[in-house]
Amino acid sequence: MDIVSYTIEKKDLEYIESILEKFIMATYVDLVLIGDEGGRVVSFLSPDVKDEREASRFAVVCAGVLGALDQLNHIIHEKNTFFTEGINKSIYIRISQYNFFIASIFDKKVPLGSVKLFTEKALKELDPIFNQIRNRKKDNFKISFDMLEF
Repeated sequence: MDIVSYTIEKKDLEYIESILEKFIMATYVDLVLIGDEGGRVVSFLSPDVKDEREASRFAVVCAGVLGALDQLNHIIHEKNTFFTEGINKSIYIRISQYNFFIASIFDKKVPLGSVKLFTEKALKELDPIFNQIRNRKKDNFKISFDMLEF
């Protein structure tokens, strides 16, 4: 069972979305997504992708890739980044220190350097909010078998 261990307030989401808007305007990526280590979409923005299910599938795949990357990072001692280049599109993923990630899909005409630069800039702006989200006091909620309906 997956239990979400954080709460995102409306003001947090509005701030995150404003950062994504600036990011997409600066980089012209096809999709930018903020997700967590469980593959849940926090927010995404795309001029092309309107279906939240498609964004969710991308977030789940990214989380799986980052899980594998975490194990590789123990060997090569690198930052938590992933880049793959396709024929026409590329993907760049960067994980924050608070286990949220920014993932972008972009056309081969978009320079990787600008995606990396603006990803780092966005993370610097988002990390304080990610820290607040992760450290926000949580209400303890207990589940008993009596509460479950079968």
